[in-house]
Amino acid sequence: MSFETFVKEIKDNNIKVFGIEQYYDGKLIHSFGDTTKGIYPLHSITKSILSLAVGICVDKNIINLSDSVADYLSNIQPAYNTVTIERLLTMSIMDYPFNIEDDNYLNNILAIPLNNVDKYCFNYSNITAYLMSVVLTNALKSDLWAFIKENILLPLDITNVEYHLTSDGYFYGASKMKLSVHDVSKIALLLYNQGVYQNKKIVSKNYIQKATSKQIDNKEGGYGYYFWKYKNGFAMKGSYKQRCYILPEEKTIITFLSDIKDESNAIVDLMEKHLLSL
Repeated sequence: MSFETFVKEIKDNNIKVFGIEQYYDGKLIHSFGDTTKGIYPLHSITKSILSLAVGICVDKNIINLSDSVADYLSNIQPAYNTVTIERLLTMSIMDYPFNIEDDNYLNNILAIPLNNVDKYCFNYSNITAYLMSVVLTNALKSDLWAFIKENILLPLDITNVEYHLTSDGYFYGASKMKLSVHDVSKIALLLYNQGVYQNKKIVSKNYIQKATSKQIDNKEGGYGYYFWKYKNGFAMKGSYKQRCYILPEEKTIITFLSDIKDESNAIVDLMEKHLLSL
């Protein structure tokens, strides 16, 4: 295995990667590119950070995974009575499109007919994460972003960050955060250490284990609570090849943020070849 060869092939193939970090047994062993100064789009890695906020709210008994979404929303169709918080986390509502226009966002989403609400199947949609943000905001009765900042980001010494609010004022939750590569790795270290970062307990081991385990089948090996299963570990993933792989049995974390808009899987293939010997 060779980090240097991995980087060389990235350069030789002009793959647009902002920065890469590799950890072994909780220690940074290799890095390339801009890993600390710039902040870059995370896209759907935002969902994984939202999942941690859910876990903290569960730990504090603010919500329960079995709670109905209808407990936290008003003027909604009766089908929502059977939609639990866990259904949002597992993306198991087949009626949602991937996204809709951000114009009176919440009302437009709640107007989507849930004709197949009892059918439990994986359907990847930004809408579920956005609704999860609304549920948490209403459960907290306060600003969700302030909660994320106080309970996740600041304990991890993450201060340089961008985020997005929808037109109706809710933290978007599904995408549009920006962090540095190194700060994404801090989140990975929190996960690797079962909810603890530098001796500070952020979220319970029980929630981390549930969130990063397979809760629903999909074509990529399974999905947890806004985390993807990967090999014998799990991953945080965003479009355009933002990736963070956590492999506890191998004591390995690999983080890279990229801007690869084609369908190529080259950077993942190179990572598996040179860093994981797959």
